[in-house]
Amino acid sequence: MNLPANSTAARNRRILIVEDDREMSRFLCEILAEEGCEVEVAHDGPSALEIYQKHSFDLVVTDLMMPRMKGTELVRRLKAAGQEAHFVGGCEKLRTPTR
Repeated sequence: MNLPANSTAARNRRILIVEDDREMSRFLCEILAEEGCEVEVAHDGPSALEIYQKHSFDLVVTDLMMPRMKGTELVRRLKAAGQEAHFVGGCEKLRTPTR
């Protein structure tokens, strides 16, 4: 996240990271926490649904290819339940090395 140093755009935002790769989820948490976001992590879709039922989030960042439930199915279920968060999918693209 590239926000100006004095920006408050990310501050106090609640973000749910749904990523089965624990190293990637730690990386995303560190970046977002540095920007002042409050971050929670789930490592699969069913866990994310459980967490989301207990808390509200401004943004859900989800991997698309996870065991137990694909990211697209997670987003479909959250939207069907009337959740108000914005959704970003495709964390696996961040793993692709740049050349």
